[in-house]
Amino acid sequence: MSSSKLEHLANEILLEIFDYLLPIDLIHAFDMLNERIKNLIIQRRMHVDLSANLSFNDFNEYCSKICFHYSSCIYSVRLSNVETCGGIKLFFTKFSQIDITFPNLRTMSFTEPNEMDYKQIVKLKHLTSIHLKCYKMSEQKIHLGLLFDIPYLETCVLGYDDALPIHKLRPNSHLNLLILDSFYINDLHTLFHFYPSLRHLTINRLVVNFHGFLPPLNRSFETLRTLKLNCVYTVRSDYVAHILSILPQLTRFTIVAIGIDFLSSKKWLEILATLERLRFLTLDIKAVSVTSNNEISSSFLTEFWRQWHVAVDYSQDNNKFHLFTVPYRRLSFISTIHCLPVIEVPHNAFSSVTDIYLKTNIPMQIQSQRVYPNVRALQIYQNAIVPVNYSTLLLQLQSMLHLNRLVHLELFIPLPTSSFLVLLKSTPCLRNFKTDYDILTTVTDRLQNKDVCAQLHDKLEKFVLRRGILPIVDHNCFLEIFSNLKHLQINLNTIYDLRQIAGKFIKNMTNLLTLNILLTGTNEPNDTLQWEGIVNNVSYEIAKRHIKIWK
Repeated sequence: MSSSKLEHLANEILLEIFDYLLPIDLIHAFDMLNERIKNLIIQRRMHVDLSANLSFNDFNEYCSKICFHYSSCIYSVRLSNVETCGGIKLFFTKFSQIDITFPNLRTMSFTEPNEMDYKQIVKLKHLTSIHLKCYKMSEQKIHLGLLFDIPYLETCVLGYDDALPIHKLRPNSHLNLLILDSFYINDLHTLFHFYPSLRHLTINRLVVNFHGFLPPLNRSFETLRTLKLNCVYTVRSDYVAHILSILPQLTRFTIVAIGIDFLSSKKWLEILATLERLRFLTLDIKAVSVTSNNEISSSFLTEFWRQWHVAVDYSQDNNKFHLFTVPYRRLSFISTIHCLPVIEVPHNAFSSVTDIYLKTNIPMQIQSQRVYPNVRALQIYQNAIVPVNYSTLLLQLQSMLHLNRLVHLELFIPLPTSSFLVLLKSTPCLRNFKTDYDILTTVTDRLQNKDVCAQLHDKLEKFVLRRGILPIVDHNCFLEIFSNLKHLQINLNTIYDLRQIAGKFIKNMTNLLTLNILLTGTNEPNDTLQWEGIVNNVSYEIAKRHIKIWK
């Protein structure tokens, strides 16, 4: 569109166009057109993502052209040390006084900060929202509780590698929304005491501390409106009922749980009847039982349960029940291909699902397949005790999913090369692929099938090797297949392999942004990992035989 045509568009239309563009693309496309459009750009709230899919040069350009010249427009920033290794430190180096440079910045997200990064993060006293993922806390002196000393913190999202004891948290009177990766159910009463304004709580892994006890809960907590719990198998239904009994104002409740006691409609009715303000309920329950499937399903067909639309699936090969409310609200769904629906669900019940974790087994009977229309990520893994029928697997996938929308594939079954080729041809949008090395050699006929290799070469932007090492003898064939990648994660055996491969990959993979290498077979000390092949505009980090290269 010419600039003269843009002149005739209303401000509202231009702002809507801007919403579809990344800040860097917005500036490149519109910044110099005229004063009116420049003023519209300044009015727009910018959310800057510096955590992924950026080269080292792009990161620096973002900082100099966007963060510097449009600092007052920036309301959130996302940083990471995973793909942009050292990116958090680089940002803090460029902007030492963040509160002054970015007067409207209120939300920041950090992935895998190191100890020095964290010391800078806890100084950001002007923030109201912090998202932090740190799965190496045990290796560093990171005290998550310091985040709660930020005086006006309203939203805190924490990802970490173990259950967080309550003594590692600190009180905060303003906190409104809290998401924790793992937490003890024994400490929930103290959590409510620490955060008296808390309205929304999510715990992605609720566990039981068997060295503690469940204290008596004599006082109601009136503030909480939303509660989402993902329980491990040791959390019993009476523990959950114990917590819900003090939350009279709860309006939304989501629970993922394991155990036959969670399948009792009578128990659930007793619990939910006390929550008079509850308007939204999500159940996602799995259990193994010899109970009749008709008995369980019919117990959830009473008048009370019709308001929640409960469905039950049953897998005859292992007597596993899966009870859930529909439409299914969660983004990910773990499914057995041939589970039998005890209660049929509506055709659009799984429209929200974007990630499918699929276990393969042999069919028990012919049935109409469910459809998951919006799945973008698919993981296929095998039931260890049941063989896969490869001749029907593709047909079943095609009936369950819209494969033309699939972007991410994780494959952990040894598909025949011909079947894998058909799958690749059915997924024109596929960009990311994760597998084991023995599976890779199987589906590519030891890296020699030209049609399969051409599909991988032309489509993929990211490849992750989960298990197995890339042999030094195969690295030339591997490089030829994956030379178009932007992101590569592999395992090598020795430092010798690293020195043979890393420099060659960086030189020949012209689109490469990140190279992540784990050495699995070397016992040499870390200092021998220093790689002399670093060139300009490349950042790298080394830790425990693990090297990350950001190009």
